[in-house]
Amino acid sequence: MMNGTELNKLIPQIRRARDYHLYDFNGRRYLDFNLDGGRALLGHKPGRTVLMMKNALEKGLLAPYPGVYGKRLLKQLRMLYPGIAGCSVVYSGRKSKLSDGTALNIYRPFEQINPPEDQPFILLLPLPGSGGFSIVCASKTVCQQLPDPDPVPQYLLSGMCRAAADLGAFFREADIKIWENFNSPLWNRTGPWLYPAVPADRYPALFSAFLERGILLSADYSVPSCAPYLFNKGEIKPIKDIEKEFC
Repeated sequence: MMNGTELNKLIPQIRRARDYHLYDFNGRRYLDFNLDGGRALLGHKPGRTVLMMKNALEKGLLAPYPGVYGKRLLKQLRMLYPGIAGCSVVYSGRKSKLSDGTALNIYRPFEQINPPEDQPFILLLPLPGSGGFSIVCASKTVCQQLPDPDPVPQYLLSGMCRAAADLGAFFREADIKIWENFNSPLWNRTGPWLYPAVPADRYPALFSAFLERGILLSADYSVPSCAPYLFNKGEIKPIKDIEKEFC
């Protein structure tokens, strides 16, 4: 059975990404359900985030020196989720467990109403390309369990700040009923998150069937696909066709 690494090799080289679409070098367009593991929940080029990071880059803030954006990020996260009392940005390789062996779960926006309060968690922010780092958050009662932060480039922290602010605006404005268009027996949907309902051994065939029809799913069976917020009905018509093959 092909694993996620092998399925990723099936993806063509991408020339351009815009909103919720990818374009390869042959001019073919794909509707992206992968969305960088959900980090492109707001699209591949959220304008204000890009501008914020460009401003930091213009200041030469590429190296991971201390700066102001760590505190600003915590402020934005508290505005987004008042229960958050502290956060640490760490290398993603450290994300699976805390020092005491506690497993860290990922909190994905719109998956549940509020983040957990009884243990630290990883907050998935809509910042494409930030997968090398994880934002570990905690409530006041478990703040002492937060790992020490790792050195993070200030331009990236500035993007995280803007992404948190943009997510707050999206919470207020989004029409969550849009994602009902993606109801299907092929997966279990929670908000925009699509967890595969087909057995793991059939997932490579499902991934390939969607890719052939111009839709890119998550290549990792354990990572949910993410329904795009902007699309047209013709683009998602293949879902019904593929249901006939797999359901």
